[in-house]
Amino acid sequence: MAAYTQDINRCLERHIGDGGLPDAAYAAVCQSAAAASADLLADIDGGRLALANGLQDQAGLDQAIDAAGAAFGKVGRIIIVGTGGSSLGAKALVDACGAADGKALLFAENPDPDSLSDLTADMSDTGVLAISKSGATAEVMAHLALLWQAATEQLGDEVARGRFVILTGPSESPMRAFAAARSLPIIRHDPDLGGRFSAFSPVVLLPAHFAGVDVASVRQAAAKILDDLRSNGGDSAPAQGAAAMVGLMQAGRKVTVLMPYADRLRQFSRWYCQLWAESLGKAGEGAVPYPAVGAVDQHSQLQIWLDGPDIATFTLLGPSAGPSLGPGQAPTPLIDTGGCAPELDGRSLTDLIDAQYQGTADSLAAHGRPVRTFNMSAGAIREREVGALMMHFMLETILAGRMMGIDPFDQPAVEDGKRRTRKYLSGA
Repeated sequence: MAAYTQDINRCLERHIGDGGLPDAAYAAVCQSAAAASADLLADIDGGRLALANGLQDQAGLDQAIDAAGAAFGKVGRIIIVGTGGSSLGAKALVDACGAADGKALLFAENPDPDSLSDLTADMSDTGVLAISKSGATAEVMAHLALLWQAATEQLGDEVARGRFVILTGPSESPMRAFAAARSLPIIRHDPDLGGRFSAFSPVVLLPAHFAGVDVASVRQAAAKILDDLRSNGGDSAPAQGAAAMVGLMQAGRKVTVLMPYADRLRQFSRWYCQLWAESLGKAGEGAVPYPAVGAVDQHSQLQIWLDGPDIATFTLLGPSAGPSLGPGQAPTPLIDTGGCAPELDGRSLTDLIDAQYQGTADSLAAHGRPVRTFNMSAGAIREREVGALMMHFMLETILAGRMMGIDPFDQPAVEDGKRRTRKYLSGA
């Protein structure tokens, strides 16, 4: 059984009226998606897609876990030093699937002095994993240096040295120099794998492993979505999603809202936004991604979505906040208002959020707003579902880029911002 089912019918004109894709336009983008799928499969089979290659590298993941085990085996919490693709994937996966008996993960991402002060107040039970493919990201280097300073002051050099692990690319870099000067262990980051496509590499799976996530199940689920693409090409779920999204962007819809109905997927929405924005927002193309969560944003955003500018496409992820229960957990209790709210009596929170999910999808479609839905086949959010969704959206994004004539793997505008930051820091 597939981890999810995707329904794009309410993105089409014949289902929602003028706001949807006409049949002719949809047929054209489907043909483009099929061609892009064939090209992508050729790259995968030729070993030219780092995402697919990394998914198969079990030995590399095992080596990374072993290398980090000495540093993290006896601590209760791990600070992940990274930003963007070096942190968002791990946050999304751990928030959705982390185990109660796993190690606590804390993230040093934004260079806010107050946040770092909180992290460094007590380093006695703390390990540090610093991640940067380039090894030159300013925020990462700043956090790493300050965390090292705090650790050595509180624990001494020898103990601190046993608590730090570096994950970076093979080229010479400030991070490699920092690690070498302090004899810190270094794990290799694939230089061909961008951070936003690293969900199945040690960048994400190493911290997730220590947080108690079953990373083997995550990879197995992702591999099944890759198999769907290989078996079905343009008829696969990622290709169908890419066709709908590209067609709607071509029709002028320049905002895309992702709204999961599960608190555990809040960080997933943020991960998706970086994936989509940094991959496709180029040369005036793309659609601005917006992270939402149901049912909260129904009470803060739905008015403008339904009755404001008609510029957005909506993706709703099924209502798994209630059924996202681990093995052996009790179901959500039934509501008893004593007749004060009779529509709720005898219902559960699962019933409520399911009704909100279905009702919002229906309302968007009734107002001519294109909406696609994902339903979790098992009615749950665990490793299988998150691994499948991550692979779906990564493949969908790559296919969309190819259909649009955009390289989804670079980020030239981001580099411009980094260059200007370095100029300010250097006083030039």
